[in-house]
Amino acid sequence: MPAHLHLGDVLLRRGQVAEAVEAWEQILEVAPERAYLAFDRLESGYAALGASTRFAEMCRRLMSIDGHDWRARLALGRHVAAERHPAAALELLFEALIHNPHSLSVHQAIWSTLRQLDLEPGLVGRYTELTSQSVFYLDPHVCVHCRYRSTELLWQCPHCREWNSFLEERFEPAKDAKEADG
Repeated sequence: MPAHLHLGDVLLRRGQVAEAVEAWEQILEVAPERAYLAFDRLESGYAALGASTRFAEMCRRLMSIDGHDWRARLALGRHVAAERHPAAALELLFEALIHNPHSLSVHQAIWSTLRQLDLEPGLVGRYTELTSQSVFYLDPHVCVHCRYRSTELLWQCPHCREWNSFLEERFEPAKDAKEADG
């Protein structure tokens, strides 16, 4: 998968936007669970090709493949908000929040979208700026071999040197005492 990302980047630098987009789209076929790594690239590429609706179609396709794909909902919500449809964007972002309530990026997108709905821009901007620096809420990636933690997805663990050993550690909401006993 890193090869598809880097190949697309090289093609884009050469001015071959359509070919770059094709390389990045291969990630959707090879590893749809990692497609989020190409979202920004694909969104820009589709816009450069004058086909920005393809980005929304791609996100919806990923959401239909994996009903829990919060990243596709987040990306589509941001895209819809950028097109000045904040109410529709909020619905997508709230769905993303349901699937991953601990993601800072989801909260930031919600606040940015709420700002479009005429909340006090200074306060929302301040909140968004402050939370963007918060390491606690970043999606933690953990090596399954040695438990090394990283705020970004790494291909090789710097601690134990294993390849492709990182998974995203998800936090689950605490269960009610009655629920846990039952």
